[in-house]
Amino acid sequence: MENMMFLVLNMEGMLYGGLLFVAGCVMGSFLQLCGERLPRMESILRPGSRCSFCGHPLAWYDLVPVGSWLALRGRCRYCGEGLSPELPLTELAGGCLFLLCGWRCGLLLPASGMAGLSGYGALGTALSCGILSLLLLISLIDRHHYVIFDELLLLLLPVAVLAAVWRHVGSGGMALLWTGPGSGWQVAGWPGAVKEAAGFTGGGLQGILESVFSYGFLGQRLAGLMLGAVSTMLVIFASDGGMGWGDVKLAAVLGCWLGPADLAVCLAVSLLAGAGAGLVLVGLGLKGRKDPLPFAPFLSLGAVAAWFWGDGLRELYLALVLGGSL
Repeated sequence: MENMMFLVLNMEGMLYGGLLFVAGCVMGSFLQLCGERLPRMESILRPGSRCSFCGHPLAWYDLVPVGSWLALRGRCRYCGEGLSPELPLTELAGGCLFLLCGWRCGLLLPASGMAGLSGYGALGTALSCGILSLLLLISLIDRHHYVIFDELLLLLLPVAVLAAVWRHVGSGGMALLWTGPGSGWQVAGWPGAVKEAAGFTGGGLQGILESVFSYGFLGQRLAGLMLGAVSTMLVIFASDGGMGWGDVKLAAVLGCWLGPADLAVCLAVSLLAGAGAGLVLVGLGLKGRKDPLPFAPFLSLGAVAAWFWGDGLRELYLALVLGGSL
């Protein structure tokens, strides 16, 4: 009986994972369209998807994520022109990121529910997917047009703040339970010592608000924001304009989301990846030594690494460099 229950719970996680992957692929296809149209100030809704070469409207069977590109061997059905592999790669990236969000936030674990065994669950997954979708769109636009739109950053900031709040509230496996009109929302699932250590001095929703508006939580957000802005400004001055001010604003928003510890991982990964990519491109003759390199994709890559594997990367650094552990 226990084996049967374990199998059912695993199948539930696989179902959620499959749905997340498909949703991410669909989102990746939509983000690719947004990345092409937003810099041209065109509507993302009308007209529908068209071939970028012949302008022929695309039918639904031409828009199946990844599958249509593979079935048509990377060519337009109507004019035969070769299509960029960026589209299926973006779709696959969206699917993998959504799947990782479900894993990171505990939605794929057995009986995760709204709060989840890891404290994040369905709402945390939705917020994480929203953040990574916006980062993917920002990266696509910056890669082709070397610009980061303030409007997208203003959209990213509140989602990042909400995700940081939910991560703080959900840490330690806490759940929010509605116990009725008389009692309202109650905090469940935490031992008293853990609640006290996390800064929850009151009960229910009042305790959550006290913790969210505490100096500790707000200080972490402010420290992350300042670290992101100041560190990228220093890189701008050191590289003589190798980065833009859009990167500074993006790093500040990421710091508000991740906090200073994970942001340090994000910046380290992004700088190493950016430097490595620059050396490879210069070595292949695809870019000159003074040619600009869009940095938003590398900041986004660093944010993904910090969000999913930040603790492990910090421990690896300390073990290799300092001979210790976190």
